[in-house]
Amino acid sequence: MQFLLDENLPRSVAELFKRKGYEIVHVLDSALRGSPDETISEYALKDNYTIVTSDKGFSDIRKYPPSKYDGIIVFRFRDDMEQALILKLASSVLNQIALMPDLKGRLILVEENQIRVR
Repeated sequence: MQFLLDENLPRSVAELFKRKGYEIVHVLDSALRGSPDETISEYALKDNYTIVTSDKGFSDIRKYPPSKYDGIIVFRFRDDMEQALILKLASSVLNQIALMPDLKGRLILVEENQIRVR
């Protein structure tokens, strides 16, 4: 599995994914920096990346139908959430992913108190 981490999430989340053995590209470290959501989604589709973002727009299944993607993970948290808690949520997601054979076609919504898989 390979992941594309949107620029609205800290680099520490990318480092966590790498430590767990996943291939991950942070948008901030690529030519996609500052790109609109449509460009990021096209890149993910073309190169088979699972999108990891806190941009709630990606949870709109009409605009970004999960069936077209190798997976979409959307973090929904308060703007003032501490980085340590974001990392804790990311770790929980990685534990959940480890139980799934495949993310293709799935939308995972990560909230402070729950993780929902569609």
